Amino acid sequence: MVVWSSTKKRLTHPAIRVPPPIDTVGAGDTFTASFTASLVGGATTVEAASIATLSTAVTIRKLGITGTASPSEILDQFDTLV
Repeated sequence: MVVWSSTKKRLTHPAIRVPPPIDTVGAGDTFTASFTASLVGGATTVEAASIATLSTAVTIRKLGITGTASPSEILDQFDTLV
């Protein structure tokens, strides 16, 4: 995703690699909803992109269902990256 910081700097935000099996149905909806909710909650565009990417990485692991990502699942996903 390409986002612009508050200083109008263009930044590329990478996706998170998720090993198969994955189910990408609803991934775009998850990303958009998480990104928007984060912005409404006061996040910067860069923070919102990070949260949305983490949320999407959680939901695409949920096979055969339209997955959701709870706050604890998002934090667990973050912990695997650091």
